[in-house]
Amino acid sequence: MIEILKFHIANLHTRRQSAGLENTPLIAVFDLDGTLIRGDIGDAVFAMLLQAKHELGLTWSHYRHLLRQHRSLAYVEVVKAMAGLQRDTVADITREVMQLSESYLQMNGDALHTPKPRKLFQELIPLLKDQGFDILVVSASNDVSVRVVTEQWFGIPSDRSFGIKLAEENGVFTSQIMDPVPIGFGKTEIFRTLYPGINPFLTVTDSRLDIPLLRTTHPLGFSIWVGSDQLNYKAVLSSLQPAHRILVVEGEESEASIEL
Repeated sequence: MIEILKFHIANLHTRRQSAGLENTPLIAVFDLDGTLIRGDIGDAVFAMLLQAKHELGLTWSHYRHLLRQHRSLAYVEVVKAMAGLQRDTVADITREVMQLSESYLQMNGDALHTPKPRKLFQELIPLLKDQGFDILVVSASNDVSVRVVTEQWFGIPSDRSFGIKLAEENGVFTSQIMDPVPIGFGKTEIFRTLYPGINPFLTVTDSRLDIPLLRTTHPLGFSIWVGSDQLNYKAVLSSLQPAHRILVVEGEESEASIEL
C-alpha cells in the first residue's frame, strides 16, 4: 500500500513540475477519526470520562440519539459537555484511551472500537514531510484529544492540529465553543485562514461531511478515501468533479483503487 502511495506522490511532483508549479506550497490535510486512526477518539474519551464518574452535561444515551438525528450537532454537544473539566484531565484520558490493549471499549451496551493509529499513515506522514509537505489535521473531535493524538502518535506539531475548541477560564473549560467549528465548511475555513489563496495537494478523510474540504483539493493533486462504506463513498464521488483523482484505502493492509 505505501508503495502505491509513493507512486502517486511521485506523479504529483511530475504534474506540478510540468505545470510550472514546483514552487507552489505542498500541503496535505487529514481528518483524524476513522482516517489517521481506527475508531473515534472523541467518542472513546467521552465514554471514559463518563466511566470515571466525571460530571458531564450530557448522557451517553442522549449523545447516541443526537448522532442518529443530527451528527454535526452531536459533535458540538459532546465537546460542550466537557465544561468544568481541566485541559490536563482530557489530555490524560486521551493518552489512557490510546494505550488501551482491548479491541473494544464497552459503554452502556455499545462496543466502541478502541482508537488505534493506522500504521499506513504513520509511515506516510514522515514520507510526506521528507517530500516537502506541510501536514494539517482538522477534526470534529475535541481539540485537546486531537492535538495529543496527532503529536504523540504521528509527530505532527500541535499548532497544525485542530479540533472543536472550548474557551477556558482559569484553566477550566467553559461551555463556549470557539469559532470556527471544524465540521463541514468549518474545516475549509480553518484551512483558508492558515493558507490563504492556496489549495491542498492531498486531502484524506473517511467522512462525507468533508466534501467541502475534498472540493478544495488542487486540480493536480489527489485525495484518499479511507474505509469500505460504499454508500458514503458514492455520495462523495457524486459531489466531486469527474477529473478529481481519488484513491481508496479499505483497510490496514488493503490495496488502493486506481485513480478515477
